[in-house]
Amino acid sequence: MHAGWWHAGLNAFFLFGAGRFAAARLGWWRFLLVYLASALGGTIAFVTLNWGEPNIAVGASDAVCGVFMAYFLSVRADWRQSLAIPMVRNQVIMIVGLNVVLMGVLAELNIFPIAWEGHLGGFVGGFIAYVLLQPRAVRGPWG
Repeated sequence: MHAGWWHAGLNAFFLFGAGRFAAARLGWWRFLLVYLASALGGTIAFVTLNWGEPNIAVGASDAVCGVFMAYFLSVRADWRQSLAIPMVRNQVIMIVGLNVVLMGVLAELNIFPIAWEGHLGGFVGGFIAYVLLQPRAVRGPWG
């Protein structure tokens, strides 16, 4: 369920753009688990931060945010190596900042009602799932 065709289209566009590389690195079943863990993380964050409120959230943005995180973490063989690259760290900060901080401010000002809480949970869920599921390096007989 999405807010409109543009909402579904944006989610599909970003999922396709960020997901291809992460899916190639992880394989289809690990990628699916990262996607689902991101959606679950987004749901948990949204419900927790809106407990008792009549707010609703629609869309797959939380899962797409987790796939973005997987994309950035999969730049190198190990997620720690990926985050050691300044350009990768800067991009993570920018994407998280736009999707959580900026969207949170816009939502609180009633300018653009977006579930920034779901985005935050998606990033966290994607990070945790990728760290747990990343492919292990295969070592040869010489190390």
